[in-house]
Amino acid sequence: MAESDRTVAAEAGFDGATVLIVVCEGPDLVVRALNATMQDLVPGREIEGRPIAEALPEVTSDQGVERYLEVFHSGVPYRSPEWRTQMRTVDGDMVEVITDLTIVPWRRDGEVVGVVATGVDVSEQARQRRAAENVEAARRTAELRAETAEETVQVIQSALLPDALPVVPTVDLSARYLLAVDNTRAGGDWFDAVVRPDGHVALVVGDVVGHGVDASAVMGSLRSVLQERLTDAVPLGDAVRRLDAFAATCTEARASTVCVVELDPETGDIEYCTAGHPPPLVVSSTGETRYLVPSGAGPLATGCEVVTVRDRMEPDDLVLLYTDGIVERPQRDLARGTVELAEVASSTARNLTLSEGAPARTVERVCQLTLEVLTRIGGYTDDITLLAAQRVPAITPFDLVLPAQPRSLGDLRHALSDWLAAWQVRSLDEMTVQHALGELATNVVEHAYVDRPDAERTVQVRADVDARGRFVATVSDNGRWQASGPQPGRGAGLVMARNFVGQVEIDPGEEGTTVTVAHELTRPVLMLASAGTGGWEVVEEPPFEAALEDAPTPTVRVRGAVDLDGADALRTRLLRTLPHGGREVLVDLAGVTFLGSSGVQVLHEVLRSDDAGFTLVAPYGSVAQHVLQLVKLPYLGE
Repeated sequence: MAESDRTVAAEAGFDGATVLIVVCEGPDLVVRALNATMQDLVPGREIEGRPIAEALPEVTSDQGVERYLEVFHSGVPYRSPEWRTQMRTVDGDMVEVITDLTIVPWRRDGEVVGVVATGVDVSEQARQRRAAENVEAARRTAELRAETAEETVQVIQSALLPDALPVVPTVDLSARYLLAVDNTRAGGDWFDAVVRPDGHVALVVGDVVGHGVDASAVMGSLRSVLQERLTDAVPLGDAVRRLDAFAATCTEARASTVCVVELDPETGDIEYCTAGHPPPLVVSSTGETRYLVPSGAGPLATGCEVVTVRDRMEPDDLVLLYTDGIVERPQRDLARGTVELAEVASSTARNLTLSEGAPARTVERVCQLTLEVLTRIGGYTDDITLLAAQRVPAITPFDLVLPAQPRSLGDLRHALSDWLAAWQVRSLDEMTVQHALGELATNVVEHAYVDRPDAERTVQVRADVDARGRFVATVSDNGRWQASGPQPGRGAGLVMARNFVGQVEIDPGEEGTTVTVAHELTRPVLMLASAGTGGWEVVEEPPFEAALEDAPTPTVRVRGAVDLDGADALRTRLLRTLPHGGREVLVDLAGVTFLGSSGVQVLHEVLRSDDAGFTLVAPYGSVAQHVLQLVKLPYLGE
């Protein structure tokens, strides 16, 4: 083949390739060529002849240019599976592209003159896998608590570390804990967040010398000692000194490091101690970063004086505590890793990195994406802990007035669910609050206006989160409660409410009754086995449905809320099922999102029925299982 033919064939292969190809030259990475597939991704842009950082600024925001430069200066190829980049289209929209990225040196006469980057588009496959991972994220976290003996470290860490963070009105919190790839190096990191008696929030991240089961055990002891001190009204310095004294009595705890930050949510004043630990990073609302000055205290039990330092966080400022696993990664020295952490935290805080589909909450975005971006650069070998806190405006209190009618109960649940979504509380906490307030509102609907037909028949529900992180709500009416009749399974609404939230106070009066409840809210924390995405999402309540399936065993599958209206519909459905005679009938409650005392009464009735052998089925962890356990109705858990 003639040389000209080879050139034509090569050009045709270059432009016709289905992979993305970009050729850059010189230390400024000036784009010399890109194939048609790459050009189609960014139509209308003038790419060739410009530095890649100018022509494709999206590559800069996700640390891509740094990888190009590394290959140019080192001459060593770089490969990364599922590299996420978000490109801006001609319409200004952001499109996420996920590629198996390869960057190789371009040599001329043995000298590196540029780089050639190729990317195989695996976006669809990656999104499908990521969607499956998100669905399984919560399940994987739970499974880590029951792993086999080969994963003892993960089980111990999961048991000893908090699985939730407190919910505080003007401080948004988030955390990520990533176990080391090599189990023999896992087990030393720990974190905590404690609301102190004065409403200040104490943030803790520590690192125990060593790894494995022994390090996990020491970690648990250190966390317990410090948590106990922080829940008392003692100065921060005294709490750390108590921890230091305890570490001196435990050989394995000596030289452990810890960083403790105490934040006053109202003023933004902070007091902190970095006992041999890397100093916290503060990110402003505009993306400016600064590392706090180390307090000067040394590692625990090394004879160093415990010193605390004061500083201040402005509104919307974010403080990030971390362990050294995020800054001391393979092929990264401490100085470089520290700079990269500040750069990526700033970018993710401003939602400039992988912004499409990123978490809305800044703290969640910083923890999740900082972990993802930095660990894909060279990987990681040690545990990594991130704990972020941001000063945020208070969420508007919940205040809703509804007609005291059965149909209002669903409206209350939906409105309360929307309000709780802003707090992103654990599903168990939302279920607890929903059932407690639902029972109290049901009492108003059924009993408050029996002897006051002329009164304004309303129910008012107010709720807020106090400075200690407690959900405090009131349910009020303009009537007078009447005692319910002696119905089996009923009259238990107040008992159920008390058992759910623990604290219920009733204030009856001539103008109406007000009931106050309180419950401590928490937000879930994910313990990760890999540096993938994981987040929180709102699950919509399905409409009520009770459908009969005949084979192989007659089964009534119940979905949605079993409140006053749902209970009547459930009773009707089950009564129609009675002609099955002596055959067993399963009542599958797996899809139930709310099970009030009216629904409990129906289930109590059918279990006593002589006409059919009803068996309740409620999977462990489901809403129905929690309620049935509470009221002591028999059920199958699987």
